[in-house]
Order: sequence, then structure tokens, then C-alpha cells
Amino acid sequence: MSFAKGFESFRYDKDVITERKNLVDAYARFNKPYKPYNGDQSNLKPEVAKQIEKLFSLTDMAVIEKVLLLEFIGKIDKGDLPRSAPYRDYYLEIIFEMKNMKLEDKRLIKMREDLIKGINYHREVLDAWLEAARRDRVDKVKNATGRWVHHGTAAGDKIFYSLFHTYIKKEFKEEYPENIEALSRHLCVLVF
Repeated sequence: MSFAKGFESFRYDKDVITERKNLVDAYARFNKPYKPYNGDQSNLKPEVAKQIEKLFSLTDMAVIEKVLLLEFIGKIDKGDLPRSAPYRDYYLEIIFEMKNMKLEDKRLIKMREDLIKGINYHREVLDAWLEAARRDRVDKVKNATGRWVHHGTAAGDKIFYSLFHTYIKKEFKEEYPENIEALSRHLCVLVF
């Protein structure tokens, strides 16, 4: 499997994450193909393109974490795992890595801030759902149709949609359409 070029420069062990779930499977859960942003085939300045590539390879790690945690919560809820089963996620390491990227382009700084804000909303959602499953109180997080709900899903999703539709498309007009489409996919799989 090939990964985005920025993928090889993580401080934490990315293999620990990708061994648990690969990106093709994680993207397939959201009916999207895994075709990452390609900084080598960009119309942006090379340093900007490489930073975008790295930033979105980190969001891909967050997608894997989201999928794994959703699966784990489902297993707890169904009784396939004990309610007290431990779970180790890598969200904090991923966010730490994002925060510590040396970004000079103001557009990328804004992009990073929005990504972290949206991911943190979704972490709140997943924490609440996991807590409800552990306490056998999923009735508190499901609506009348049986769908799991939380205000953070809409808040995080709104950030990701806005980031793409009102920011990236406007601020990165010079980028090739294939890479703009790749950024759209990266953000779509972050959405609940």
C-alpha cells in the first residue's frame, strides 16, 4: 500500500496505527477511495504542497482512530467486549504532531486550526459515546430512530465542510483539480 509522502515523518510510530486498520479500509467505511493529496503533483509552492501533504496524512491517522473507536464502541454496546475493556487511541499524539508542524503560510495555519478544532469536537463525541456504552446507557445518546447523536458531530462536521467549501476552494484556486478533490476526500472521511 502506498501512503502520502508526508506520511514517513511522524514522531510517533505510525505503523502502530496503520497495523490496526489500513487507510483503504478506513476510507471504504465512508464509501470513498483512498487517493491522497499528492504534493509532488501540485501547482503550489513545493514547501506549501509538502506541508499540506503532511497535514492531511495526519488527518488520515485521525480517520483510522475514528473508525477503530466506532468499532470498539459498537463491540462494547453489543456485549462483544467487557464494558471495562481498555482502549488506547492515538488522537493526542496526532494532534500534538499537527500542533508542532512548523507552518509559515497563513493559509495552512488556519487550515490546521480548523482541523484540530473539528477533530476535537469529534473526540468529545466519541468519548461521550464510549462512556454511554461502558455504562450501558446508550439510550441517552440515541435518538428515536436509533441513530447515535451528539451536538459535537454537527459542530465538527460544519467546520470540515466550511474549511473545504468556503476556505480551501477560495484560497487554493491555483491548485490542480485532482489535489483539490483529494482534499475534499480527506475532509469527507472526517465527517460523521
